[in-house]
Amino acid sequence: MPGYPHDLLTGSDNTYIATLMERHSRYAMLVKVARKDTASVVPALIKQVNRLPAKLLRS
Repeated sequence: MPGYPHDLLTGSDNTYIATLMERHSRYAMLVKVARKDTASVVPALIKQVNRLPAKLLRS
C-alpha cells in the first residue's frame, strides 16, 4: 500500500498480526490475520482500510 508502511508480525503458536501506519498522522492499525499467506493478509488489510475515516484515505 503506497503511503502506508506495513509489516507482518509472527507470534507464538502461528499467530499473525499485520500492521499499517499512516505516515502523516501516525495513525496505526493492527489487523489479526489467520495465516501469513497473501490470500489471508490482503483481504484482512482491505477490510481494515475500508474502515478508515475519509480524511485518512486521502493521505
